[in-house]
Amino acid sequence: MAVGAVVAALTAGGLVLWNSSTPAPVRIGILGEMTGRSTDIGIAMRNGVLIAIDEYKTKGLLKGAEVEVLVRDAGDTRESAEQAARELAAARPLVVVGPVNTVTVEAALPPLDAAGIVVMAPAASALHLSGRDDHLFRGNWTTRENGSDYARHYFDAGIQTVSVVINLNNRSFADSWFTEFRSAYEALGGKVLAHEYFDSADSNLEGVLQKLLAPKPAALVLIANATDAGRLAQQTRKLNADVPLIAAEWAGTTHLIQQGGKAVEGLRIVQNVNRDDTSVAYQSFIATYRERFNREPEYVSILSYDMAAAALQAHMRRTDGMGLKQALLTLGPFDGLQQKIRFNATGDNGRAAYFMVVRDGRFVRE
Repeated sequence: MAVGAVVAALTAGGLVLWNSSTPAPVRIGILGEMTGRSTDIGIAMRNGVLIAIDEYKTKGLLKGAEVEVLVRDAGDTRESAEQAARELAAARPLVVVGPVNTVTVEAALPPLDAAGIVVMAPAASALHLSGRDDHLFRGNWTTRENGSDYARHYFDAGIQTVSVVINLNNRSFADSWFTEFRSAYEALGGKVLAHEYFDSADSNLEGVLQKLLAPKPAALVLIANATDAGRLAQQTRKLNADVPLIAAEWAGTTHLIQQGGKAVEGLRIVQNVNRDDTSVAYQSFIATYRERFNREPEYVSILSYDMAAAALQAHMRRTDGMGLKQALLTLGPFDGLQQKIRFNATGDNGRAAYFMVVRDGRFVRE
């Protein structure tokens, strides 16, 4: 009897031996913002991917193939994201999941795209990232859809004037979101009375907020990550106890509530996941996440789970000679936790929108 060649590889679980009759290991890269001001979403993204990988292995959905996980920190600068992406590109993974923020996706994509490696960005939504024939697959609507959703919903709710505070550190996303929101809002008859930029390194934002509150807007819109949105809410409440706060979806993690405390009570936000989902699949995910990581999953945990799951399903469905990019484009839809994942011809995918409010320290449906 012929004996297949024996090969060894280091995987997430240790040294694994396989022969020619065993599927080759699947190498998956995770590129997330593990340090900096977006660690909440970077770590949550990583955690969602790890759960997806373990679930597919446990259920035997990978047909015995081992998985090697390569985790790299994108940081929160273009330079750190590009360097981490180059390291992953050299390792030749099947797919890279992440990063989350638009600015880090922009920096990480060129070296990975040049290497022909599929990049699954769970939440990056700046409009210019969509509609392109590259190796980027996105798991969220663009800023055009999200900004329009915000504009319609809150204008219809009677908020006809706003001021907007905009983060400089993820400016590609923030500017895109503001442009799309403003266009849709003003088309409806709303007015943006003032807008100001801020840097995450600024410890005192009182001057910026005073300028924004001076024209007495019906609401203040925060385009910021969870940490900064929490700070902005606290400093706003020192100046005005009553102005309604609305945050872009970027801020929608539990860190917003931890950072903002009572100042974010009543804050309104749109999320692309249903936190009230009672399905068996979602509840199982929640239980596993809590047990493994001792914390609640974030919206990006669900989005990153879906992107990893889509990549694994496409990999197992593809035929010999078919690349993962082609498989993702042609062999869907793929099963996500709360919805089917359907990529269009340029790798873009949409999500449902849920309008939420912070009440008693929790995100609840309006």
